[in-house]
This record gives sequence, structure tokens and C-alpha cells, in this order.
Amino acid sequence: MLTYASHRWDLQVERAERPAFVSTRFNASDLTDLYDDNLDADLAPWRARAAASPGGKLSTPQLVDWARRVAGQGLRNESTLKLVMVKDGRLGFPLESWIKDEPDKWPNALFLLNVNDVSMCAPPARDEDILVPLTTGSAEWTVDTFPFEHKTSKEWMDRIDVGILTSESTRKVVVDTKTRTVRGAEFMPLREAARFRFTLALDGITASFRLAKLLSLNSVVIKQESPWIEWYYRSLSPYGHYVPFWQHSRDDVLHVIDALRAQPEDKLQAIANKGQKFAYHYLRPEARKLYWRQALTEYRKLFGEDMDEYIDKQALPEAPMADA
Repeated sequence: MLTYASHRWDLQVERAERPAFVSTRFNASDLTDLYDDNLDADLAPWRARAAASPGGKLSTPQLVDWARRVAGQGLRNESTLKLVMVKDGRLGFPLESWIKDEPDKWPNALFLLNVNDVSMCAPPARDEDILVPLTTGSAEWTVDTFPFEHKTSKEWMDRIDVGILTSESTRKVVVDTKTRTVRGAEFMPLREAARFRFTLALDGITASFRLAKLLSLNSVVIKQESPWIEWYYRSLSPYGHYVPFWQHSRDDVLHVIDALRAQPEDKLQAIANKGQKFAYHYLRPEARKLYWRQALTEYRKLFGEDMDEYIDKQALPEAPMADA
């Protein structure tokens, strides 16, 4: 904490169900624009392919045969590719708790789910994945806010407020040709990043799901330009919901921060508010559930009666075990 000695550590990051400046509560009709911007774009090539297929529908036997080949026994990607079935409101998967609340509103469907960090298609092939939300991180979802006027807006060249999250307390590391001692540190909840005026969204192997949480912190998100997208990215606008960087190199972020610091505070807060409002309406667990359901409903329309015939022959997924 000594790195930011003047920061108001006595003030707590406030957790809330919705932002104070948002007057309307979440409802399902809020998702229409999200579907239009993202889901329809993902479904477009598959709808065209279905329209060009015999009977105007995709083939379930071909789906099953392909799924068995790419997710079959012994392949290296077996753990991240699964043929998933929804039947009569049951699904043995993390979506199970969503479906059991309203089983009659979920279509019987068969689909191949890829949870790997990369597409199955290697370059130069194009992937045509239908992107869906992650189901993790939904418990105790909130938006987190810290008074904007008290948010820290500093950068340090020789002093870095980081630590090693291991059982080893300290270690020597080399940074910019200089040997430095880095101490051990306790894990800091991501909501504590709301204390900072600017937060940085960087890719991992592909797009990082961390962006969704950063948008909920009521800070200005500075996001790396990237070819990777998640299921909701098409609805985000640069300089509206976030500020982009890395058009030339990683050092662009320094110029972006300098430019942002020259802006009036109300303009920065407007960007932070718009990002948090987006997170509240579109990235909350209820919205993710509805997006999944809409995706499966529209996906199911790509196939004909042969999918129902296949599912009818399968045993029901096991009923969930009762809570202890």
C-alpha cells in the first residue's frame, strides 16, 4: 500500500447489484441489440449453409459423425471438446442450474462445445464458431464502484506495486536489465482494481474474459487492439465503452494515458459509466443465461427432424444430485 501513500485506503470499494446512475433494472428485452450485433453475425454463415442444404436444413448424422472424429477417444483435444445434448430440460453440465429453473423454455439440442483457448481450425482456415458466454464467475456477481475523484491515476518507473503469488516469499527478478527484489504478496480481488482510474485489458492466448469484469468496475478500460473477440465484443464501441491502444506497439499505452490525463474528468467518467452500464445490462449472469438460450434456440432451427429423432433415441442425462 505504501506505493500509493496518498490514496484513500480508508474508503471501501462499494459492491452493488446495479450502478447507482442506472435507473432501469435489467430485463430480458434489453438483450435485443446484443443478439442483433453478435449472435446474428455468428449464425449468418450457418444459416446460409443450411439454406443451401437439402431440405433447407443441416444434417444431424453429419454433425454426430464429425463430432466423434474431432472429439473422439485419444485425441489431444478430448478434454476441451464435448458433444453436448439438452433433452427434456436436462443437461449434465455447468448450464444445468440454468436449465432446471425453466426446463420447458430450452430446446432439445445436440451441439459440439469447444472450451479450448483456441479454435479447432488452424490458420489459414477460417473458424465459424458460434460464440457463447462463459458460465464461470457467476456467483455473487456485482458491479463495483469507487469514488471517481479518489481513484488513483499514477504510473511508476522504479517502483512497481506487484508481488509473487507463491509460497516463496521473495525472489530476484531482472527488469530492464536491472536486478530487483520482488516480495511475496497476498491475492488481491479484482474488484479492488476499482481504486484505479485506468485499468488495462490485455489478451491472454486469445481474448481474455477479464474484460467483462473490468467493464463493471466504473474505471476507464484501456484495451489492447486485437483480432480476437468474445461473444459480446461487437456491441462495444472504442472511445465509448473503452479506449483502444497498441496500433503500433505496446508503448502506445503511454501516449494513450497521457492523452487521457489531459481530458476533463467528466469525459473520463462518462467512458467509465458507459462501460459499467453495459456490464450491468449485458454481462450479468441472467443476461448470459438468456444469450445461451437464444443461441441454442436459433442454432436448433438450422437442423430438421433428424435431430429430434437422434435425441429421442438417447437416454436422458442423469438428474442432478440434490444439495447436501
